[in-house]
Amino acid sequence: MGKMSELFKSLASRKRVLLFSAIGLLVLLLVLLFVFRPFSSGKKYDPLSVIPDDAALIFKINNTALLLEKDSAQKLPSQLYEFTAINNFLLGIQKLDSVFSSVEGNENVLANNTLYISLHFSSRAPATALFILETDGTAGNLEEAILAKEDMSFIEEEFEGKDYYSIDNSSIFAYRQGNLIVVSQNELLIHSSISTRDKGNSFSESENFQKCFEAGSESADINAYVHLPFLYRMLGGLFSGETYGNLSFIQDFAGWGNIDISYMPSQILLSGIFPNDNGQKSFINIFKGKSKNNTQLTTFLPLNTSAAQAFAFQDFPSFFQSWEEYMNLKEMPFDASEEQYLFNKESGSEDLADMMMSHFGGILSLFACPGTQGLEPDVFCAVSINDADELVKSLGLQMKNSSKKSQWDSLSYRGIHVFSLPVQYGAYSLFGPFFNGISKTHIAVCDSVLYIGNSVSSLKNMMNNVLSGRTLASATHYQSLQSGLNSDWNTYSYLNLNNAFYLLNSNWLEDSTTMSSVQSLQEKEHGMYMAITTSKEDQGILFSGSIVFGQAEGDDVFGWFTSLDSRIESGPVLLKAPALKKYWIIASDVYENVYLLNEQGRVEWKMSIEGRPNSDYALIYGNSEEKCAVVFSAADYLYMIGIDGKSRSPFPIKIDKGIASQILVIDYDKNQKYRIIFSDKDGTIRNFNTEGKNTSGWENPKGDLQYEKNIIYRRLSGKDYIIVLQSDNTAQILSRRGESLVKIENVWYNKSCQTFFPDEEHNRFIATDKEGSIIQISLEGEKEIMIPGSYSEDYVFVILGNDYIILDEGIMYVMNINGEVITRKEISKSSMFAIRSYFVQGQYFIGYKNHDEDMGLIGAGNNTFIKDDAYDFSNFDLIEDEKNILLIKGYDKTISAEVLNMAEEVL
Repeated sequence: MGKMSELFKSLASRKRVLLFSAIGLLVLLLVLLFVFRPFSSGKKYDPLSVIPDDAALIFKINNTALLLEKDSAQKLPSQLYEFTAINNFLLGIQKLDSVFSSVEGNENVLANNTLYISLHFSSRAPATALFILETDGTAGNLEEAILAKEDMSFIEEEFEGKDYYSIDNSSIFAYRQGNLIVVSQNELLIHSSISTRDKGNSFSESENFQKCFEAGSESADINAYVHLPFLYRMLGGLFSGETYGNLSFIQDFAGWGNIDISYMPSQILLSGIFPNDNGQKSFINIFKGKSKNNTQLTTFLPLNTSAAQAFAFQDFPSFFQSWEEYMNLKEMPFDASEEQYLFNKESGSEDLADMMMSHFGGILSLFACPGTQGLEPDVFCAVSINDADELVKSLGLQMKNSSKKSQWDSLSYRGIHVFSLPVQYGAYSLFGPFFNGISKTHIAVCDSVLYIGNSVSSLKNMMNNVLSGRTLASATHYQSLQSGLNSDWNTYSYLNLNNAFYLLNSNWLEDSTTMSSVQSLQEKEHGMYMAITTSKEDQGILFSGSIVFGQAEGDDVFGWFTSLDSRIESGPVLLKAPALKKYWIIASDVYENVYLLNEQGRVEWKMSIEGRPNSDYALIYGNSEEKCAVVFSAADYLYMIGIDGKSRSPFPIKIDKGIASQILVIDYDKNQKYRIIFSDKDGTIRNFNTEGKNTSGWENPKGDLQYEKNIIYRRLSGKDYIIVLQSDNTAQILSRRGESLVKIENVWYNKSCQTFFPDEEHNRFIATDKEGSIIQISLEGEKEIMIPGSYSEDYVFVILGNDYIILDEGIMYVMNINGEVITRKEISKSSMFAIRSYFVQGQYFIGYKNHDEDMGLIGAGNNTFIKDDAYDFSNFDLIEDEKNILLIKGYDKTISAEVLNMAEEVL
C-alpha cells in the first residue's frame, strides 16, 4: 500500500510550496494594506451608524496628518508609494484635503478630525470604499462654501428623502449628516449608507464587534476592524486557487477582530486581539498551553530566507496529535501511524520515526530560500532537537542496521553530519501535508536543530549561511522587526518581499498590479520585511506584527522572471549587442504576438504579427541602438522590427512561394551589409538584403523541394561558405554568391543541430556519416573516415574545443582526435535530438532536448562534466552578465533569468 495521501501529494508539483496558517494571514495583511483598489472616496452622529453592514474592514484613522504628510515631521516610506493602490489612496486623500482646504478657515479640517474608511466587496469590483469624516463642529459652513466654488460642478440628487451631491460629473458622491461628511466614488454605496442611517446595521449591535471596537487603542495611528469570515468570502479573485483554500482557517474566527496600526520612522507596528469562540475549529487550539521563549528560531533561519512559518509548543507529541486531529477535521486526511510505518519501511528500519521524534524539541518550521538552481525556491523543514550527538549516533546505528543500508548515504560538511535516506516525502510523513514541498529526505543535524531538504547541495548552500552566522538574528532589519513582535508565540510568520517575489507571483497572489509593485521594489533594491506572531491567550488570539522598510540586505536576488500574456510559442532567444554592452530577449506567444524584454525582464514592447515565428531571430546593426533591429521569419513573411518596436520599411515582406527553412542572417565582411538566406517551398535557396530585395549576383541554387533543409554558415581558410543540409542526408557546399561547389552524399542530417565544423589545419570540414563515423570532407567533396563509429539512427555529433562528442540514446561519448573514448556517461533517459553548444567564461555548455520532451543543460570542460536535470523549461539560452552566467529560460507563459550555479561532479 502506498502512502495514504499520495494522491494529495501528487497534486503538489515541485513548483508548489504551501506555507500554512499565519503565512496566509501575513500575505492577507499585504493585501489589506496594498491591494484593495480602487479606494472609493466621504445634534452629533456616530460614524458607525452610516456604514452598511456588508463592510469587511473598517479603518479608523486617528492620525490623518500622517497620511497627508502635511506640516508633519513624519514621512511615509517611499516603498509604500511603489504600490499603485496605496499611492492612489494617499493621493486621493490629499486631493480631498485640497478641496476642503480651499475653503477659508478649513485648511486643516482633515488633519484635525477623525476619518473612517469602510471597505465593501461585491463580485463586480475588488473593493469599494466609504469615507466618513467625523468633524468636531469646526467645519462651519464647509458644505455651502464648497458648493459655492465655481471651478467645481455639483448636481443635487435625492434618495429615500435624503439629499446628496454628485460632484464633478459623477466622479464622486457625498452627503452630510450632522457632524459627518460621507463620501464615495460609488453611488450605490452612498444609497446603502443613507438606508443604513435610518435602518441601522447588524454589526454595531453585535457584542463581538463592540468588544473588538473597544479594544482599539486611541494612541494608534490607525485602528483596523476586520470581519474575517466576510473577508474570506471575497478574496478568491486576489489569491491563487491553491493558496485561497489554505486561508480557510480565517473563517474559524468569530466575526470581528481588531488590529492597531502605529507608524514610526521606517516601520509599521501591528497589534491586536481576535476572538477565539469557535472551539476546536480554530487552528490556534492545536496548541495546549503557553509557548516558551522562542527567540532561538532566528538563529535557525538563514539571512536570505524568503518566507518562513513556524510553530512553537510545549512538547511535540501532544502538538502533533492535535495537529493530526485538526487536519482530519479540515478534510485533509492524514494518518500519522500509517505514514510513520511507511517511513520506517522505506528506510529499512522498524523504529526510525519514533527514534527521531523522541529527539524533537519545541519549534517546528517550514521555510524557503532563493533557489540554488534558479528562481524557484529551495524549501526546508527545521525542527529543534534536544541532543544532537545522541541523535547522530542513533542515525548512524539505524543506517548500519537498515535492511536498505546500501541506499543510505552520509557525509560530513563543515563538521555537520548529513544523512541521505531512501525515503520519499519524509518531512510529510513526520510532520503532515504542509511539508509536501520537500519530496526527498536529506537530513542535516546541527547543534540544536535538524534540517530536512530536497538535496544535499541545497542543504549545503543553506547551511553555509547559518554556519557562518548569516542568520535572521544577525540581520539589521530583523532587529527592528523584533521590536514589534511578542517574544512568546505559538505561530510565527516571516516574509522578505524582495526574495519572495516568485512565491507571491506563482503560488499566492493573482493581483498583477501588486506583483508589478513588488518587482519595482526588487529592482530598486528597496527592502520590505514583514513578520507576524500569534499566541493563544484567555481573551482570544493575541496578534503582533511588524513591517520594516529600508535597503535590501545582501545579494539575495538570483534573477528575475516575467509572465507573458499567453503561452510561449517560440523563444526565448538572446539578442546580444556587445558593442552597446546590452542584450535583449525576444519570444512569441501562441496568439502570434512577439515580445521584446530588456535585461531586467521588463517587456519593452509587444507586437501582433501574421504567422507563427520560427525562433530564427537575429540582431542586426548591433553597434547603433537607433538602427538596431531584429530579423526573423513567420509563416511566409520576413520581418524586420526595430529594437524600438517599430517595423522597418518595407518589411514585413510576403514570400510568394513561402518559407521552408529557418533564416540565416550573415554579415560576411563585418560592414553591416547583411544577407538574409533561406529556402522557399520550391526548394530554391533565396538571398535578400535589408532593403527587402533579392541580393544582386546571387545564383539562386536549388535543392530538392521534398526534403527539409538546414542552412548554416561556415568560414574556412579565409573564405565564406553556405552549407545546405537536407533531410535525405545530402549536403551542398555553396560559395558566398550561391554558386554550387559540390554535392555530397551520406552526410548525417540533424535538423536541430548545426554540423560541418571547420578544420583549418587541413582546409576541410568535419562531419559524420549515417553510421556515425566521424569524417573529413574536402571542398571537392572527397570524404575520409577519421574515427570509425556505429551508432543508432538518432545520434548527434558536436565538437567542443579539442573534444569530439557523440550523444546517442542518452549516452555521451567524449573522444580525442585519435578516437579514444575519454568519457562515457549517461546524460538522459532517452535519445537527445536538439543540441546547442555555448562557450561562456572559458567553459563549454551543451543544451539538449530529448524524446521524453525533457530539456537539459550539461557543462563540459577539462574532463569534468556538470549536469542540471532540466524541468520547467521549453527553450533556453545562456549569456555572461558581469561575473555571472545567466540561464534565460521559457516555460508555459514565463520567461526567467537565473544565475547558473550547478554542482560539479567529477567523472
